[in-house]
Amino acid sequence: MADVFSPMISNLQELGIYLYLFPFLISLAFTYGILSYALKDQLEKTARGLISILVSFFVMLFSMWNPGIVEFFANIFGYMLILGTGFLAMVIL
Repeated sequence: MADVFSPMISNLQELGIYLYLFPFLISLAFTYGILSYALKDQLEKTARGLISILVSFFVMLFSMWNPGIVEFFANIFGYMLILGTGFLAMVIL
């Protein structure tokens, strides 16, 4: 049986999903989460969403000009995922 996911991942990579959309979504989630946690009472929900979207568009624009930053964040998140999984395994056992 042929591997189904490898052509799908390579097609997504050719479209530039990992270079443009992934940094946008990650920065959107982080920015909205930080604003929701820190400024819950000061900002309305729509203002937090608008600020998060604007910051994420700037991050996406910067990642188009500098693809090295995308590789940096991909490596950092990969290492954090491995360390987090190991830490959780140690806590559970």
